[in-house]
Amino acid sequence: MHYSSDYSYVSDRLKIEHPIAMGFDCDGVLVDTARSYDLAVYRTVEMLFNEWCVEKAWAEELEETVNTLLFRLRLTGNFNNDWDSTYAISILCATAALKNGLNGDGRRSGWMKIIALEELARWGVSASVLTPRTIEEFIGTIEDPKIRQSVLDFNRHTGYLQEREKSRLARTFDELYYGGELFAEMHGTDCHSDSDGLMRNERLLFSAETAERLRHLSAGRMAIITGRPYRSTARSLGSLISFFNMEASTFTGDLDLSGTDAGALRKPAPLPIIKCMKSFGAKRMIYAGNAAEDIRMVQAARMLGYDVLFAAVCGHSAEADLMIDYFRKEGADIIIMDISQLPDALAV
Repeated sequence: MHYSSDYSYVSDRLKIEHPIAMGFDCDGVLVDTARSYDLAVYRTVEMLFNEWCVEKAWAEELEETVNTLLFRLRLTGNFNNDWDSTYAISILCATAALKNGLNGDGRRSGWMKIIALEELARWGVSASVLTPRTIEEFIGTIEDPKIRQSVLDFNRHTGYLQEREKSRLARTFDELYYGGELFAEMHGTDCHSDSDGLMRNERLLFSAETAERLRHLSAGRMAIITGRPYRSTARSLGSLISFFNMEASTFTGDLDLSGTDAGALRKPAPLPIIKCMKSFGAKRMIYAGNAAEDIRMVQAARMLGYDVLFAAVCGHSAEADLMIDYFRKEGADIIIMDISQLPDALAV
């Protein structure tokens, strides 16, 4: 089914007493990242491939394959971190390229995406849970020993499971996304690239008018729960960051990913929601997100007895119609195309 650009849905069961505390995802809700984060995923995979092999027969198929896999991975709710997504997609694309005749031997044009999706489905079967940490289990299930060894070699080339933050993959992604100046500021080391970074392509979806209306409806109790670091979030939002309470917010991009607190605070874990509600002293809260891990985080908080509503923002997804259907099936309380529609949706 195709939905109009001004589509909105509010559950018949929804009853809201104002003011209500509010939490927001950043990417795809407050900021359009289709030409920044999403493009950085593709270009990182492309660069890793360029370093790994000489043959470019797969090149014309790679971008479509990456974008399709990125959407599918986000639907699992286990890939809130774009390094994780890039890593998983890199391994799936490498496996698909090898199975499709990487060096032109028996290669079938247009089959890279098909094979990669087959591998993703097989990964979901072979792994106990579809998460970044099950990748080695997936590689171990590749039957052809030559292909399996080649994928292991590519896995080592990314360096991701050995030293995630210092890996070739993570550095390449951050250099592409942040650009030279902000990369040096974030990492305390020089960037190999002097480009402005793909972050410059981001577009604000959140206006001062919408912020003021939501501040009124929430009595100023607004927070951000995002996988981004604080610094890049503040850079993208500019002066609008002042509408949000930082003590109630969570920026998991600032966490040490190897630390014990990382898993507890990363979506879909419910702790960021709980932290937000406790910071505000709120008995009820609404969270606006655009991805599977967002509604799963809300559902996990509900399982622990917290009264949390979910507003799905779908209009800036590459597959908006599919996401609307997904969120309706998952029981979203509100479904809108753009965050600017939220004040009216809450005025029920």
